[in-house]
Amino acid sequence: MRKTLLLFFTLLMGFVTVNAQLTESFDNATFPPPGWTSNVISTGTSNGQSVVPGGNWLGATTSLNPVASPHSGTGLALYNSYDFPPGSKADLVTPAMDFTGGPKRVSFWMYRSSTYSDQDSLTVFVNTSNSPTGATFLGKIIRFVNSAPAETAIGWYQYFFEIPASFNGPTNYIFFRGNGQYGLDMLLDDVTVANQPTCKIPNALTVTNLNSGAGTATANWTVPTGGGSPIDYQWVVNTTGIAPAAAGTTVVGTTATITGITNNVVNYLFVRTNCNGGDFSSWISTSFVALPCANLMVPVSGATNTSQSPTFSWDPVVGATSYNFYLGSSPTNAISLGNTASTSVSIANFLPLTTYYWYVVPVMGSVAAPNLSCPPSSFTVGIEINSPANNSCSGATPIGAANIAGNEVTSTTVGATISLAAALCDGFEGGAPDDDVWFEFSTSGLAAAGTLTITPLATGGISDIVAQVYAATSCNSLGTPVVCADITDLANPEVINLN
Repeated sequence: MRKTLLLFFTLLMGFVTVNAQLTESFDNATFPPPGWTSNVISTGTSNGQSVVPGGNWLGATTSLNPVASPHSGTGLALYNSYDFPPGSKADLVTPAMDFTGGPKRVSFWMYRSSTYSDQDSLTVFVNTSNSPTGATFLGKIIRFVNSAPAETAIGWYQYFFEIPASFNGPTNYIFFRGNGQYGLDMLLDDVTVANQPTCKIPNALTVTNLNSGAGTATANWTVPTGGGSPIDYQWVVNTTGIAPAAAGTTVVGTTATITGITNNVVNYLFVRTNCNGGDFSSWISTSFVALPCANLMVPVSGATNTSQSPTFSWDPVVGATSYNFYLGSSPTNAISLGNTASTSVSIANFLPLTTYYWYVVPVMGSVAAPNLSCPPSSFTVGIEINSPANNSCSGATPIGAANIAGNEVTSTTVGATISLAAALCDGFEGGAPDDDVWFEFSTSGLAAAGTLTITPLATGGISDIVAQVYAATSCNSLGTPVVCADITDLANPEVINLN
């Protein structure tokens, strides 16, 4: 099943500086870097799809799926989930490291993307030999940004995993395993292995509720994992991106109203934990740009009878170089559909009689304003058009016992829109369907037997067909599909076994 990506953007996050035993940013001319190894664990199963066999980690200077630049420097490590079959796995393994100096932790930056919800993931292990056999699991990050650990926007995020003290020996290896599920590629950069601080860093740092006029915003984070006895926290905002050398503003809880924000430039928020006895954690940071929200123009807020293929437009924001476009079925679940330098975007195939919410977030360079600061606008899609006649369920074309080979029912999707979203089928979510047409047949008085074959015309421009069967007495009681077919791709037929 081939996939098409429409819109992309990158979000450059902040960084943490540590005194490290190992640092690797994958900027070498060769890959894997000296001392590192890369090993295929599984090539996956194609499941009838036209995907290439599974392979190893790759070194890259940029990424296309998703579109992203390295977190730092000129290179990154990439695992190709976009092309590899589901179940593909490969390990990227560090050189041998001596941990006799005390408990260690590994940190790394991973790019979290939002297109395709396939559960591609990065799992991290530690072992005393360069073999995954018997390795100890440290943690797992799912590539899809709304999955665990959920983040607020796509982009680079830093994660820390503590290495158990049982590995305080002379020979240890860290394994980064790419687990492909045919979603987007997984990107890894800036790996660090260092001593565990006694005072742990805060987690899940976010910035919301930006008021660019007042120069204020809300910062939130969660308490550190692994102890450290935090008594309060400190925060600092600057425009240099350099971790503070002095103390910051103290706050007791895990939320703060931050001030000192500079408009029309990238701002960096740093937060650290203060433990007993003046023992501080490292600073954790995130970046954002202080730009006002865009004025949303079309569709106007509360619009009804909106086209299934509307064009969205908004007023330009002074200082913005592009915009991140968000869309969802509720004000709180909108996800990014990508980035555009324009002040309008056309999107097709909205479901009829459905309410949606949208907003745009201004971006300067590669850094966005806090995405939850811009209020959404709502609109409701009108009734589905009746062209062709079986475009909607209510106009479904009958299929009878006489419609055997040589007397097939024919139809067209020319001019058709989309009635229902594609359900999960054969491990896939039906891609991004752009139309559907409906047929009906009755099992009354008949034994369920035989097959139903759907064959698209090779010259009809159909890139992939998915068939879903609903068992219902009317179009108002469809429920979920009872059977589906999505084994082939391109202009190949799908066969439903009626047994």
